Amino acid sequence: MNTYKSENILSWNQRLQIAVDAAEGLEYLHHGCNPPIVHRDVKSKNILLNEKFQGKLADFGLSKIFPNEGDTHIFTVVAGTIGYLDPEYNRFARVTFSVLE
Repeated sequence: MNTYKSENILSWNQRLQIAVDAAEGLEYLHHGCNPPIVHRDVKSKNILLNEKFQGKLADFGLSKIFPNEGDTHIFTVVAGTIGYLDPEYNRFARVTFSVLE
């Protein structure tokens, strides 16, 4: 027997819009900020919803500023949540500018 009330379940359209909201937030961090910011811990727990169910990025504790003095990559200690890490970042401990493009 389903114990969830249907009004407590997000529709697929709502879920998709939350994902788009999070992606737009990341796009802003990468292209709208000067210098760009890399979040480094994007996961469902760090996407909060406001009263209109709009997705907002949260928890910038692991974020890094990407220097924009012509550098193409930064080396850093790998940080984030296992299972959500970018495999290339996890393997080489670097963020490349192409990730931000």
